[in-house]
Amino acid sequence: MFVKISDNLKPHLLQYLQSIKALNEAKASGGAKTILRSIELVSRFGPRKILPPDNILKAIVSGALYHRQQVTMTDNSGLVATIGQLSLVRDVIRKLAEQLSFSSGRLVQDFVLYLAKDLDNTFTYEDATLIPLNSDDYVLDSPIYEEEYELRVRRACWTTDDDFSALPQPLVNFLVGQVAQDFLAGYWLYGSMKGDQQNSFEQCALLSSLLFRSRNISSDITSAYATQLKPKSLIISEDRWTHYLATGVKRAGQLTPNAAKVEFLSALQKWPLFGAACFTAYVEKIPQELRQKIQLSQSNVPPELPRIMVALGRMKLKLFDYQTHDHVFSYPYREIASTQVRYDDQNSRRTSGVVTLITAGGQQLILRLSQDVHLHSKSISGCNFGGSPVRIKWSDFPTFSCSCLKQQKLEESYLLRVSFQAQGTK
Repeated sequence: MFVKISDNLKPHLLQYLQSIKALNEAKASGGAKTILRSIELVSRFGPRKILPPDNILKAIVSGALYHRQQVTMTDNSGLVATIGQLSLVRDVIRKLAEQLSFSSGRLVQDFVLYLAKDLDNTFTYEDATLIPLNSDDYVLDSPIYEEEYELRVRRACWTTDDDFSALPQPLVNFLVGQVAQDFLAGYWLYGSMKGDQQNSFEQCALLSSLLFRSRNISSDITSAYATQLKPKSLIISEDRWTHYLATGVKRAGQLTPNAAKVEFLSALQKWPLFGAACFTAYVEKIPQELRQKIQLSQSNVPPELPRIMVALGRMKLKLFDYQTHDHVFSYPYREIASTQVRYDDQNSRRTSGVVTLITAGGQQLILRLSQDVHLHSKSISGCNFGGSPVRIKWSDFPTFSCSCLKQQKLEESYLLRVSFQAQGTK
């Protein structure tokens, strides 16, 4: 597990195992299979990089090869993962998916494991880092044995249009738990939805009333509960919001709690920013007609560069005004000819540099990005994933390097595949 084995040494190991008289034939055969698989994994992914604590090493030597780990979900419930000494992150995610009653490969790829300090009971990461573990890393190479960390699972991106009514109920419950917190934190409100417009209020009230119904609460909506169900960045008086919400609750009253969950996800999926990987960047170069649409932020550093929000959706790269979240422009991935990356700084705690994106028509978009990761403190700049700051690998920007995209043609459509670089976790 901890060293590479040469092809010359491999047969001698197997011969030695088979020669131990104390082992019966079944144990010898099982041991040989375990060794062969370990050698194969280490040859492909390298040896384990971090030795576990001494007490764990003693247990491994005694034959305790599996580690049972609690994995916390978005609603603070938990699943138990059985992790082998050479279990890859992607294998553990697949096993967790089976516990949530689904196994679709296209859907499983949207989920990530990450470590987080148990600072509080919330899954809203406005000021704490979320660092996805690399899918090809061994889970036990992360600081999983340290009590201050929790292993958590999250759907990090949405590369498919889901028919939520066809998904298994355990998965729907999981998604509602995650999406509801992002919705209530106001992450996916856009443009005029933050202003005083009746249609915006009605949309948000409908979603909040579905959320209320999904929790199977028999009492009437109170002003205190109404406040809890209002997206944080929605500007509306308490009385007016309670009125809108009470009307929505009456309309949703005929739905079962499970049906309300499906309706909640289905309605929210239509929002422009739903499920997008969102982060902020400073624009060094952008077509002039687009620059005029961007309002300059007062907090820009450096001040001469406009700040913009970039959303990596399923089919397009979308640009939004940083302050208002108004949509500025979209680049379909199929129209992106190439990208270039120049790093100014790259280490386990900080990544900064410039990404140049060139379209098939010759337009250039140059973004300056800076990401600082401090798992032991609450600070980050640069990116936000559905409200959750993440550490992103700058490679394959469909060609795409700005933040972890690879363009892939599948069933005549271009889907988004996200790969993460897990660094700075210890």
